[in-house]
Amino acid sequence: MLHLTTTCPDIDTARDLARNALERRLAACASIQPGILSLFHWQETIDEEPEVQLVFKTTEARRDELIGLIRDLHPYDLPVMTWEMVATTPDATEWLMAETR
Repeated sequence: MLHLTTTCPDIDTARDLARNALERRLAACASIQPGILSLFHWQETIDEEPEVQLVFKTTEARRDELIGLIRDLHPYDLPVMTWEMVATTPDATEWLMAETR
């Protein structure tokens, strides 16, 4: 199991990305967290923007296709980061594998 994370400019963008990924079985779950504040380096300045965080639970086998989907649909230039899980429970692994087949 790995987590793939992106931030979105608004909840509608996050919801659209989540639904597209789930409909294609590229993720077993997508969690949307509104109300975050991101500070980041961009084009030689430090920017600050309100955003919505979107986290997908997926597999190594689905990672590249999910990244491609996000790249195609996301309004940002650099939208994706991946976090690999170190460990999870066997039942969570079974659920993830079943939902991303």
